[in-house]
Amino acid sequence: MGVDCISSRIVCISHLQITIKKIMVQGLTSVPLAAWFFKLQQRPLILLVPVYIVLILIGWSNYFPWQSPASWFGLIVMSFLCKSGSGSKSTATFYLYAAAFFITLTLILPVKTLLYFSLVLGVLLFIETSFVKCGYLPLLTMIIISPIFNYVTTVFTFPIRLELSSIAAQILGFMNPAISNSGNIIHFNGADFSVDAECMGLSMISIGLLTGVLLLNHYQRRIHLTICFLISLLFLMFIILLVVLCNLFRIVFLVQFHVFPETFMHELAGLICFIIYVLLPATLLMQFLIKRKAGQIVPEQAHKIHTDIKYIILKNLLVVFGLITIIVYVKMKETTHVILPANTSIVSHYKTERLSSDITKLENEYSIVYIKPVKGF
Repeated sequence: MGVDCISSRIVCISHLQITIKKIMVQGLTSVPLAAWFFKLQQRPLILLVPVYIVLILIGWSNYFPWQSPASWFGLIVMSFLCKSGSGSKSTATFYLYAAAFFITLTLILPVKTLLYFSLVLGVLLFIETSFVKCGYLPLLTMIIISPIFNYVTTVFTFPIRLELSSIAAQILGFMNPAISNSGNIIHFNGADFSVDAECMGLSMISIGLLTGVLLLNHYQRRIHLTICFLISLLFLMFIILLVVLCNLFRIVFLVQFHVFPETFMHELAGLICFIIYVLLPATLLMQFLIKRKAGQIVPEQAHKIHTDIKYIILKNLLVVFGLITIIVYVKMKETTHVILPANTSIVSHYKTERLSSDITKLENEYSIVYIKPVKGF
C-alpha cells in the first residue's frame, strides 16, 4: 500500500509539472516578444526575412515597376497564393535548382532580368522550405508582373493592334460606311481614334492573367486538388484570347459612342467588357475543366516542411550568398559602363548625337536611328 501511494504521488507530481510547463508556455506566447522567440525556435530561418527584404529593395531598384497597378495587384495575389498551402513535394527542389541555374547564368550574363528571376526563385525556395508549400502559381504570378513580360507584350501586340483596328473598322463600317482606318488609327466622323498600347489594354492582359491565377488557386483550395501545370498554362492562354476579344468589343464601343481616354466612361467601359468577356467565360471554363478533366488533375496532398533543419538552413544560406554575390556583381557592371563622347561616330557615314545618358541618335541624309536600352531587360 505504501509503495502504491508513493507511485501515485510521483505520477501526480509529474502530471502537475507538465501542466505548469504548458501554462507557462501558453502564457509566454501570449506576450508578443516571447511569442516571436518561440516561433524563432521552431523556424530559425525567419531571421532571413529582413535579409531578403533588403536584397529585393536593392536588386529591384530602378527595375521593378512599383508604380504599375498590375504590379501591386500581382503582389496582392501573391499574398493569397502563399497562404494556400498547395503544391507538390518536388516544388522546393525545383526552386533550388532553378535558383542555382539563374544565379550562375547571371554571373555569366549580368542583366537585371536574370537577377530578378534569381531573387524570385530564392524567395520562393525560402517560403517553400520555411513556411508553406505554395506550388507553381506564385512563379507564374511573378513572371506576369515582370518588366520583361511587359516588354514582350508591348512588342508582340503591335501587329495585334493593327489587326484589331482593321476588324473594328470593318464592324463599324456595317453601321457607317464612312469609317476607315490607317494602320492603328480609326477615322470616324472627323475624329481620329488611335489604338495604342494603352488602348490595347496591356494592363488588362496582366490583370486578366492574374485573375486567371486567382481562379486556379480558388478552385484548387475549394476542391482540394492541384490542377496540373499543362492545364493551367492552357487556361491562361485561353484568357489571353479572351482579353484580345474583349479589347475588340471595347474599341468598337469607344469609337461608336465617341468615348475619349481619361474619362469615367472610358474606364467603366473597360471594366464592364472585362467582366463580360473575360471573367465570366474564364469562370465557366474553369468549372468545365474541373468536371470534365478530372483525370488530368492531381490530388493535393498534405505536405510538411522538411524536418532536417540543418539541410534547410544550408540550402537557403547558399542561395542567399549567391544572391548577394550577383547583386554586387550586377551593380558593379552598372557603374562601370562606358559612356561614349557626344561626337563619337559608332557607325560609319552617320552623324552621332547623344541626346541623354542612355539615348544616342544616328543621322545621315537617308535615315535617322535612335539607340536606347530596353528598360525591361
